[in-house]
Amino acid sequence: MKFKVLSSLDGTSWTETGIDQSWVKGISPNLGVDVLPGWPAPTQFIKVEMSESSYGQDPLNNYISCHYVLVTGKRS
Repeated sequence: MKFKVLSSLDGTSWTETGIDQSWVKGISPNLGVDVLPGWPAPTQFIKVEMSESSYGQDPLNNYISCHYVLVTGKRS
């Protein structure tokens, strides 16, 4: 699975946070939850761009899904 996390203050201009699949130890399609670290930049919106399936090139099982993203942090 390959993905990257972007952040934005206005929902229009996006900045890469530097957080991607390499930050998750033991990433697996069988895990229910992956916990990612935060980043220091102020953020109002996040976007997760997923670019590669963990199921390889099998046309019957080549899909990417994300059920939800829960974001926690400080509000200023």
